[in-house]
Amino acid sequence: MKILHKLFIGLMITFLVIAAGLVLADNPPPPPGGGNIFVLRFFLQGFYAGDETMRKAQWFDGEELRDRFAADYVEQYILQLHTPGHYGETEGENRFYAITAFVNEAGFSVVNLPTEGSYYLAIKTRNHLETVTAVPVNLASNSSYDFTTSAEQGYGANLVKLGAGAFGLYAGDVNQDGYIDGLDLTPIILELRSHTKGYVAEDITGDGYLDGHDLTLVVLNLRKGIERSTPAYSKSCR
Repeated sequence: MKILHKLFIGLMITFLVIAAGLVLADNPPPPPGGGNIFVLRFFLQGFYAGDETMRKAQWFDGEELRDRFAADYVEQYILQLHTPGHYGETEGENRFYAITAFVNEAGFSVVNLPTEGSYYLAIKTRNHLETVTAVPVNLASNSSYDFTTSAEQGYGANLVKLGAGAFGLYAGDVNQDGYIDGLDLTPIILELRSHTKGYVAEDITGDGYLDGHDLTLVVLNLRKGIERSTPAYSKSCR
Protein backbone atom coordinates (compact mmCIF):
# COMPACT_ATOMS: atom_id res chain seq x y z
CA MET A 1 0.00 0.00 0.00
CA LYS A 2 2.86 2.38 0.84
CA ILE A 3 4.48 1.75 -2.56
CA LEU A 4 1.15 2.30 -4.35
CA HIS A 5 0.75 5.60 -2.51
CA LYS A 6 4.22 6.73 -3.61
CA LEU A 7 3.41 5.76 -7.20
CA PHE A 8 0.15 7.76 -7.06
CA ILE A 9 1.94 10.86 -5.76
CA GLY A 10 4.57 10.45 -8.47
CA LEU A 11 1.85 10.25 -11.13
CA MET A 12 0.18 13.45 -9.98
CA ILE A 13 3.41 15.43 -9.80
CA THR A 14 4.56 14.11 -13.17
CA PHE A 15 1.31 15.26 -14.79
CA LEU A 16 2.03 18.75 -13.48
CA VAL A 17 5.60 18.67 -14.77
CA ILE A 18 4.44 17.50 -18.20
CA ALA A 19 1.81 20.22 -18.32
CA ALA A 20 4.45 22.81 -17.53
CA GLY A 21 6.57 21.55 -20.41
CA LEU A 22 9.55 20.77 -18.21
CA VAL A 23 10.18 17.13 -19.07
CA LEU A 24 11.38 17.59 -22.62
CA ALA A 25 15.11 17.63 -23.18
CA ASP A 26 16.43 20.26 -25.59
CA ASN A 27 18.70 17.89 -27.47
CA PRO A 28 18.07 15.23 -28.67
CA PRO A 29 14.38 15.90 -29.35
CA PRO A 30 11.52 14.40 -27.33
CA PRO A 31 9.70 11.41 -28.84
CA PRO A 32 6.86 12.09 -31.26
CA GLY A 33 3.24 11.78 -30.22
CA GLY A 34 2.51 11.05 -26.60
CA GLY A 35 -0.41 10.04 -24.50
CA ASN A 36 0.96 6.73 -23.24
CA ILE A 37 1.50 7.09 -19.49
CA PHE A 38 4.38 4.68 -18.98
CA VAL A 39 5.74 3.50 -15.61
CA LEU A 40 9.39 2.58 -15.20
CA ARG A 41 10.89 1.13 -12.06
CA PHE A 42 14.60 1.06 -11.26
CA PHE A 43 16.99 1.45 -8.34
CA LEU A 44 20.32 3.28 -8.21
CA GLN A 45 22.99 1.27 -6.41
CA GLY A 46 24.53 4.31 -4.77
CA PHE A 47 21.22 5.63 -3.48
CA TYR A 48 19.81 2.29 -2.35
CA ALA A 49 18.81 2.28 1.33
CA GLY A 50 17.40 -1.24 1.56
CA ASP A 51 13.84 -2.53 1.73
CA GLU A 52 13.20 -1.41 -1.88
CA THR A 53 13.71 2.27 -1.13
CA MET A 54 16.27 4.93 -2.06
CA ARG A 55 17.56 7.99 -0.21
CA LYS A 56 16.92 11.41 -1.70
CA ALA A 57 19.71 13.37 -3.39
CA GLN A 58 20.99 16.28 -1.30
CA TRP A 59 22.35 19.71 -2.16
CA PHE A 60 24.24 22.23 -0.04
CA ASP A 61 22.72 25.72 0.25
CA GLY A 62 25.83 27.22 1.83
CA GLU A 63 24.71 26.48 5.37
CA GLU A 64 23.12 23.04 5.42
CA LEU A 65 22.16 20.07 3.30
CA ARG A 66 18.64 19.97 1.85
CA ASP A 67 16.63 17.70 -0.43
CA ARG A 68 17.58 18.46 -4.04
CA PHE A 69 14.12 17.64 -5.42
CA ALA A 70 10.58 18.20 -4.20
CA ALA A 71 8.05 15.66 -2.94
CA ASP A 72 9.46 12.10 -2.83
CA TYR A 73 11.69 12.48 -5.89
CA VAL A 74 15.14 10.97 -5.43
CA GLU A 75 16.97 11.90 -8.62
CA GLN A 76 16.62 13.34 -12.10
CA TYR A 77 17.65 11.27 -15.13
CA ILE A 78 17.47 11.11 -18.92
CA LEU A 79 15.30 8.46 -20.58
CA GLN A 80 16.33 7.72 -24.17
CA LEU A 81 14.30 5.88 -26.79
CA HIS A 82 16.38 4.03 -29.42
CA THR A 83 15.04 2.36 -32.54
CA PRO A 84 16.13 -1.33 -32.75
CA GLY A 85 19.04 -1.71 -35.15
CA HIS A 86 19.89 1.99 -34.88
CA TYR A 87 21.00 2.39 -31.28
CA GLY A 88 22.70 5.71 -30.64
CA GLU A 89 22.02 7.29 -34.03
CA THR A 90 21.76 11.07 -33.73
CA GLU A 91 20.51 12.01 -37.18
CA GLY A 92 17.80 10.96 -39.62
CA GLU A 93 14.47 9.27 -39.08
CA ASN A 94 15.98 6.67 -36.74
CA ARG A 95 17.69 9.12 -34.39
CA PHE A 96 17.08 8.51 -30.73
CA TYR A 97 14.77 10.61 -28.60
CA ALA A 98 15.12 11.73 -24.99
CA ILE A 99 13.17 13.21 -22.11
CA THR A 100 14.16 14.40 -18.66
CA ALA A 101 12.32 12.58 -15.89
CA PHE A 102 12.42 11.85 -12.17
CA VAL A 103 12.47 8.69 -10.07
CA ASN A 104 10.98 8.47 -6.57
CA GLU A 105 12.03 6.75 -3.35
CA ALA A 106 10.30 3.50 -4.28
CA GLY A 107 12.02 3.43 -7.68
CA PHE A 108 9.01 4.46 -9.75
CA SER A 109 9.14 6.94 -12.60
CA VAL A 110 6.13 8.01 -14.65
CA VAL A 111 6.74 9.35 -18.16
CA ASN A 112 4.68 10.35 -21.18
CA LEU A 113 5.69 8.22 -24.19
CA PRO A 114 4.33 7.57 -27.71
CA THR A 115 1.33 5.25 -28.00
CA GLU A 116 3.03 3.08 -30.61
CA GLY A 117 6.46 1.91 -31.79
CA SER A 118 9.11 -0.40 -30.33
CA TYR A 119 12.17 1.10 -28.67
CA TYR A 120 15.08 0.17 -26.46
CA LEU A 121 14.67 2.32 -23.34
CA ALA A 122 17.94 3.59 -21.89
CA ILE A 123 18.44 5.22 -18.50
CA LYS A 124 21.26 7.75 -18.08
CA THR A 125 22.07 9.50 -14.80
CA ARG A 126 24.86 11.78 -13.60
CA ASN A 127 26.93 9.03 -11.95
CA HIS A 128 25.48 5.56 -12.62
CA LEU A 129 26.07 3.29 -15.60
CA GLU A 130 23.94 3.67 -18.71
CA THR A 131 21.43 0.81 -18.58
CA VAL A 132 19.10 -0.43 -21.32
CA THR A 133 16.04 -2.67 -21.44
CA ALA A 134 16.87 -6.27 -22.29
CA VAL A 135 14.67 -6.15 -25.39
CA PRO A 136 12.83 -3.43 -27.34
CA VAL A 137 9.62 -2.40 -25.60
CA ASN A 138 6.45 -2.33 -27.72
CA LEU A 139 4.68 0.80 -26.51
CA ALA A 140 1.39 -0.20 -28.13
CA SER A 141 1.05 -3.23 -25.86
CA ASN A 142 3.10 -2.30 -22.78
CA SER A 143 2.67 0.44 -20.23
CA SER A 144 5.45 -0.44 -17.79
CA TYR A 145 8.94 -1.91 -17.44
CA ASP A 146 10.63 -3.07 -14.23
CA PHE A 147 14.45 -3.20 -14.00
CA THR A 148 14.39 -4.25 -10.35
CA THR A 149 13.27 -7.89 -10.53
CA SER A 150 16.35 -9.58 -12.06
CA ALA A 151 19.69 -8.84 -13.70
CA GLU A 152 18.26 -10.13 -16.99
CA GLN A 153 15.92 -7.12 -17.15
CA GLY A 154 18.93 -5.09 -18.27
CA TYR A 155 20.60 -5.52 -21.65
CA GLY A 156 23.44 -8.03 -21.21
CA ALA A 157 22.16 -8.78 -17.69
CA ASN A 158 24.01 -5.63 -16.65
CA LEU A 159 22.36 -4.95 -13.28
CA VAL A 160 23.77 -5.36 -9.79
CA LYS A 161 22.06 -7.36 -7.04
CA LEU A 162 21.22 -5.03 -4.15
CA GLY A 163 19.52 -7.49 -1.83
CA ALA A 164 16.83 -10.13 -1.76
CA GLY A 165 14.84 -9.74 -4.96
CA ALA A 166 16.18 -6.27 -5.82
CA PHE A 167 18.50 -5.24 -8.64
CA GLY A 168 19.76 -1.83 -9.71
CA LEU A 169 22.00 0.27 -11.92
CA TYR A 170 25.74 0.06 -11.22
CA ALA A 171 27.13 3.13 -9.44
CA GLY A 172 30.32 4.98 -10.28
CA ASP A 173 30.38 6.15 -13.91
CA VAL A 174 31.13 9.74 -12.92
CA ASN A 175 32.36 10.91 -16.33
CA GLN A 176 29.63 9.00 -18.21
CA ASP A 177 31.99 7.32 -20.67
CA GLY A 178 30.45 3.88 -20.18
CA TYR A 179 33.20 2.49 -17.93
CA ILE A 180 33.76 2.42 -14.20
CA ASP A 181 37.51 2.91 -13.85
CA GLY A 182 40.27 5.12 -12.51
CA LEU A 183 39.00 8.11 -14.48
CA ASP A 184 35.92 8.03 -12.25
CA LEU A 185 37.89 7.46 -9.06
CA THR A 186 40.23 10.44 -9.47
CA PRO A 187 37.62 13.23 -9.40
CA ILE A 188 36.01 11.71 -6.30
CA ILE A 189 39.36 11.78 -4.49
CA LEU A 190 39.95 15.39 -5.55
CA GLU A 191 36.51 16.53 -4.38
CA LEU A 192 36.90 14.59 -1.13
CA ARG A 193 40.18 16.38 -0.42
CA SER A 194 38.45 19.70 -1.13
CA HIS A 195 35.71 18.82 1.40
CA THR A 196 33.06 19.32 -1.25
CA LYS A 197 29.41 19.00 -0.24
CA GLY A 198 26.17 18.93 -2.16
CA TYR A 199 24.71 17.87 -5.46
CA VAL A 200 27.77 16.88 -7.50
CA ALA A 201 28.38 13.89 -9.75
CA GLU A 202 31.17 12.66 -7.50
CA ASP A 203 28.69 12.08 -4.65
CA ILE A 204 27.84 8.52 -5.65
CA THR A 205 25.54 7.87 -2.70
CA GLY A 206 23.57 11.10 -3.06
CA ASP A 207 23.84 11.96 0.64
CA GLY A 208 25.56 15.28 -0.03
CA TYR A 209 28.94 14.22 1.39
CA LEU A 210 32.13 13.10 -0.36
CA ASP A 211 33.57 10.30 1.74
CA GLY A 212 34.75 6.70 1.86
CA HIS A 213 31.32 5.33 0.97
CA ASP A 214 31.54 6.95 -2.46
CA LEU A 215 35.06 5.67 -3.02
CA THR A 216 34.19 2.14 -1.92
CA LEU A 217 31.36 1.70 -4.42
CA VAL A 218 33.52 2.82 -7.31
CA VAL A 219 36.46 0.62 -6.27
CA LEU A 220 34.25 -2.45 -5.93
CA ASN A 221 32.73 -1.99 -9.38
CA LEU A 222 36.10 -1.08 -10.88
CA ARG A 223 37.57 -4.36 -9.63
CA LYS A 224 34.68 -6.25 -11.25
CA GLY A 225 35.46 -4.62 -14.61
CA ILE A 226 31.96 -3.18 -14.84
CA GLU A 227 31.12 -1.34 -18.05
CA ARG A 228 28.08 -0.52 -20.14
CA SER A 229 26.24 -3.05 -22.25
CA THR A 230 24.05 -1.71 -25.05
CA PRO A 231 22.84 -2.97 -28.46
CA ALA A 232 25.51 -0.81 -30.09
CA TYR A 233 28.36 -1.87 -27.85
CA SER A 234 30.12 -5.13 -27.09
CA LYS A 235 31.96 -5.67 -23.81
CA SER A 236 34.64 -7.55 -25.69
CA CYS A 237 35.84 -4.45 -27.56
CA ARG A 238 37.00 -1.45 -25.63
